[in-house]
Amino acid sequence: LRPEPPPRRALHPHPAAGARRRAGAERFLSGRRERIKRKKTERIFERWARGRRRQQDSRALVEEYLQLLDETGEARRDSGASDRMQQNTPAAASAGVEEQYSIDPDFDREIVAWDEGGRNDSRIFRLGSTSEALQSIGVQERDIVMVSDKIRRILREHQNMTMDMVRQIPAMLEDPALVLESQGRSMLSNTQQNSRIVVVGTVTDANGAPVLCVLDLQPQSAQDRRLGLQDFNKVSSAYPKDSNANSFLRRSNVLYASPEKNKTQAVLNSFGFQLATSELNHLGSMGSIAYEGRGVKIQGVPFGEVFEQRGRAAAPAQRETQGNPDAAGRPEAHREPRQ
Repeated sequence: LRPEPPPRRALHPHPAAGARRRAGAERFLSGRRERIKRKKTERIFERWARGRRRQQDSRALVEEYLQLLDETGEARRDSGASDRMQQNTPAAASAGVEEQYSIDPDFDREIVAWDEGGRNDSRIFRLGSTSEALQSIGVQERDIVMVSDKIRRILREHQNMTMDMVRQIPAMLEDPALVLESQGRSMLSNTQQNSRIVVVGTVTDANGAPVLCVLDLQPQSAQDRRLGLQDFNKVSSAYPKDSNANSFLRRSNVLYASPEKNKTQAVLNSFGFQLATSELNHLGSMGSIAYEGRGVKIQGVPFGEVFEQRGRAAAPAQRETQGNPDAAGRPEAHREPRQ
């Protein structure tokens, strides 16, 4: 008889051993998931920290640059004042010309140098500070800045806009003829509140169209935050109103009209209105601007109430299409372009 073969070894492990292996595998996978999650969190934090440092560096650079401009401007004003005191000429005293301290004396020189250098450098130009006229309607006293990228875009998109007109923007802000509520939409997607006003001076283009300057009182765009411009008044656009100028002004709410009747009359004429100086009775500050957190509440007076609808349009169809043959076919509800 052949001997009985030994018992065969079980193919399947003991149930307890299988449970231990499954538990070990689960601990390994769980640990790996935790490590991956921790590394991902660390990478996100590092990216946030790098962005925060860049933002702080940009803000510090802007503040240092503007502080240097302030020190240079103050030194020049002090030097000019001492020179005037030393000269003590009767002609200067009789002239009675008050120096405009809110305009940065270095702006014109710097922007001319930037223009002659090819307009390639990225710069933040300081135009000056808030004028008394703008402060009278509630604009906070801050430095006014303009980014070189915006100047390049303005000159590229508006063919009638020239560098000489850009150089006159500080004078427009210093002594405006009209200040209006902006009719453009809000720059922020989560709010309908507008933080911009439109400043009109006596500057016109070659065709006689008035040049508008859009001033943002609470810059909050991604570029503004990256450059640290939230605490400045920023010129967000400037362009000639060469189409529908008359209807644009009729729809506007007025915040300020210059007490100088001849200046206000000349600007109204550039928009296609004819008013005698005797009809300009409601002048000066008439609107209000209130700051609410990071927002601005702007309240003006309708144009028709300010000038009592006595303005007679001076050939509006001809004025609004002057220098712009396509303007006649455009809808009347034309707004200024988004900045």
